[in-house]
Amino acid sequence: MIFPPLALLSGLSIHAYYEYKPLLEVLQTEESIYGLIAGGCAALAVGFFSIYRITQAMRKRLERLKELYRQASEAAEDSDRPEDR
Repeated sequence: MIFPPLALLSGLSIHAYYEYKPLLEVLQTEESIYGLIAGGCAALAVGFFSIYRITQAMRKRLERLKELYRQASEAAEDSDRPEDR
């Protein structure tokens, strides 16, 4: 919840640092605004892609855990049954 504003402010301060100008002066130039918009869009794209990949990996792990639990449950049921000989 705190990460997006922190990332935004960090990006702005880094941008102002490399311009060697105060932040308000940097925000008034058209070139800087376009750069910040492009950087923000790229950051959003990378963020959504990362979240997508992490979610996929978590789902695969969850499916594997479900399968292991199912196998363990079946093995426990089989060992509880008396064998007919």
